[in-house]
Amino acid sequence: MTTHPAGLPYRLAVAEQSRTAYFWMATTGTVIEDILTREFWQHVENQLRLNDVIDVVAADGSFDVAIRLIRKAPGFLGWRVIRDWRAEIVEVSDGKFAVKWMGPAAKWCIVDTATGKKLAEGLDKAAATAELQRRSALEAA
Repeated sequence: MTTHPAGLPYRLAVAEQSRTAYFWMATTGTVIEDILTREFWQHVENQLRLNDVIDVVAADGSFDVAIRLIRKAPGFLGWRVIRDWRAEIVEVSDGKFAVKWMGPAAKWCIVDTATGKKLAEGLDKAAATAELQRRSALEAA
């Protein structure tokens, strides 16, 4: 008779039978923090099982994440982020400040390039570029 040491694998499960992989295209305006809540998934909660993985891609291209369901209880879903990619689009920079796209919530922002701190956010591209020029002029004066 063959014995198997405790804790070591002796039979593997086919991944497709152990978990399900899903895909969701998130609408513009969705942020990663939203998708980690139970309320976001409440209409499909019953079809989710532990270890299911969901790839979520933002329609506006601002993020691409994979999350794994690690806890499930009545009224609760616990997630682990296993892949997190967020777009960082630098449009204009004067060396000290930069105009960056920071996603649909923050929109175009003015960022201090030395510290990475957002100095202004929620701007459209034209307003952010104008604000960058204003700040650059103040620094030069």
